Amino acid sequence: MKTLILHVGMHKTGSTSIQRSLEGFDRGLIRYLDLGSSNHSGPVHTIFSEQSNDYPAHRRSGKSRHAIAQMASHHRAQMIRELSLPRQRFIISGEGISALSPAGVRALAQFLKQYVDRIQVIGYVRDPVGYANSAFQQRVKDGQAEISVPRPNYRNRFRKFFDVFGRENVELIQFNPSAFENRSVVRDFCNRAGIPADNVREKRANESLSDLAIRLILQINQQAAARGQSFGLLAERDQWGRDIAEAFPGDAYRLPEHLILQELDQADISWLAEAAHVDFGLAMEKTHASITAEQVGRRLDEFSESERASLKAFLEHRGIQVEATQPVPEMIACLLASASSVGRSLSGATTLSVAERFRRRLRRWL
Repeated sequence: MKTLILHVGMHKTGSTSIQRSLEGFDRGLIRYLDLGSSNHSGPVHTIFSEQSNDYPAHRRSGKSRHAIAQMASHHRAQMIRELSLPRQRFIISGEGISALSPAGVRALAQFLKQYVDRIQVIGYVRDPVGYANSAFQQRVKDGQAEISVPRPNYRNRFRKFFDVFGRENVELIQFNPSAFENRSVVRDFCNRAGIPADNVREKRANESLSDLAIRLILQINQQAAARGQSFGLLAERDQWGRDIAEAFPGDAYRLPEHLILQELDQADISWLAEAAHVDFGLAMEKTHASITAEQVGRRLDEFSESERASLKAFLEHRGIQVEATQPVPEMIACLLASASSVGRSLSGATTLSVAERFRRRLRRWL
């Protein structure tokens, strides 16, 4: 009997660690599918989504409908080739699979059932506060410029898998590393998927942004959005984000808990408790304290003298001359101007002058 393990996230539950650790795994009768990327979200969406052109990675890269259709044909052929191999257990992993529409999940199931006898769905679910903080960080990395509280949307993510595959074939597990063997979601997944965990070299991925790094990248995102999201600017912004994350380490930024608790969808949390027996407890109750996203945003726009000095040193190390008295938005504008002027990202070593030509541009961008 051929079995397929379908790992569907959710987002921010160690999926990248699972994928990087299992990439290339092919031992005995167990194989992790090779679809060109360790994260199978993109190939699955490209093949089975009704609106594959709206997949975020395709939108960001500006791919045409024709190019996406060609990718879909290529990935479908890859998947057929992989599932036709003489193995007894296959693994597909992609946190983005949970974002497929019900029709997309049905199309995926119909396709897979041509090649395997049984499909087992595994998903990890994270508590709303932990999810909101981790997802907010990811969205800032991806270019979000405003303050908002991401919601887990458990029902929309997982009910379709119950409907299509049957409740008996869907396992949702609370993401709680302290309860996992060796505090490892990779080992926990391997144990549930029937993979000898000792045969897997674990690769952990944890790239949280510090308080200062979040505030600086938000500044970049806001000004980049005002200038237009061209593909070149997106690539530069991503590089700057990585540089800043590395240059300004510290404890991970966390949204105010009161802000998150105000946004809770209690019906969604109750659905998860009833459908999957995952209950996050009384700590998730709403609070009567009031705070707004605008208030949080204003606080994130404030920079101390020492923080401005740190940013000045960061920029000057990369050849961008700024003045200590300049506000942070002006320093960030100089950063954007430097890339526009010389056509290269911060990773370059050319010494740049922030002369009057940059100051004139500030008036347009600020």
